Amino acid sequence: MWYRFLNKITGWYLVKVPEKQGAQLLNALNSDKVLFWGAKNKDEYMYVRLSAFSCGHGLKAAEKANIDIMIEKAVGLPFIIYKYRKRHGLAVGTAIGLILMLISTLHVWKIDVTGNKEIPDKVILTALADAGIDIGTYIPTIQPSSARTSLILNLTDLSSASVNIKGNHITVEVIERKRPPQFVDYSGFYNVIASHDGYIMSMEAYSGKPVVKKGDVVVKGQLLIAGQYPSYRGISIVTHARGCVQAVIYQDFVTSVPLDFQYKYYTGNTDTKISYNVLGKDINFFLGALVPYVSYDTEVTV
Repeated sequence: MWYRFLNKITGWYLVKVPEKQGAQLLNALNSDKVLFWGAKNKDEYMYVRLSAFSCGHGLKAAEKANIDIMIEKAVGLPFIIYKYRKRHGLAVGTAIGLILMLISTLHVWKIDVTGNKEIPDKVILTALADAGIDIGTYIPTIQPSSARTSLILNLTDLSSASVNIKGNHITVEVIERKRPPQFVDYSGFYNVIASHDGYIMSMEAYSGKPVVKKGDVVVKGQLLIAGQYPSYRGISIVTHARGCVQAVIYQDFVTSVPLDFQYKYYTGNTDTKISYNVLGKDINFFLGALVPYVSYDTEVTV
């Protein structure tokens, strides 16, 4: 990819020779150590590409070997500039555009996060920014191994992470840490009882026998899930009762409400500001403060 881009910047020539002299040309170029590539036969001719720096040597090598060689076309920035050499504005604009394109390929344009389920993307991207990688970061300064170590140290819920760079696109692959299961004490035998008066909304017994159901009204201290109950064979089973019981409870409380309160009143005043974000940097097209008001609502349009 970089090799092709560099050739377009420096320029190259497409030359052709009769197909019967193709092997002779390749031998002559190899003998004189002339850089060439892309040799192929088409329509009774062999076409070969020579760089702008090696074309002169290639033509001399062909002439020395009595090979009928012709330049088919010239490709690249130098030839475009030469063609429009009298149009200085166009040449300068093209050069600036190419320089900006080259600079943009050396900065991060996009970051994707994969492999996470519990940890939000925003948390990982924030930790990655703290490690020195964000939109607009200069790619040659990025150290993936250092960023990976920083992610694992700062996010304890990660067991591993990798930072992969492809062009100006960065992919962060993470594996979340598996938490050990909740410890359950089976050393004793217990019942589940109500901690408040309430109306049962849902009942789920993990172990033990539920003695109430959805829709029942219970009082504080009432048995909800029994840890001792008879089996269908008549044998008494004793276990550590566990479960999840949700209920609506009623409680009285006292609170104070202030006599004064704030009310939002819109004045109708508006102000519009324009700002562009390029490679993670904000370019503001306005002077002064972003918002000239003390209290305001902000609406951002992307």
